Amino acid sequence: MFCPVCRDTEMHEVTKEGVLIDVCPRCRGVWLDRGELEKIINTGRAAHRDYDDIYGGRENTQPKEVYPRESYQKHDHDQYKHHKKKKPFYKVLEDIFD
Repeated sequence: MFCPVCRDTEMHEVTKEGVLIDVCPRCRGVWLDRGELEKIINTGRAAHRDYDDIYGGRENTQPKEVYPRESYQKHDHDQYKHHKKKKPFYKVLEDIFD
């Protein structure tokens, strides 16, 4: 199979984490078939589930208050931006290919 970008370079098949992917040695492009992408997404889901099984619920628990809340209200903390939580990698791939 030839690289769709380079057109004249033959791609190499490489196995990574049990998934066979096509790599162009010239442009370093990585090409996945639909089945290969699904395997990567499922592996990411399984790893995320394992993480949740080990650390599940810890990120949602509130720490006990050491200082009274009134001391925090003296300062304006609204100037700090709230950032979105990053999506897991497999979710990004699902968003791209769905």
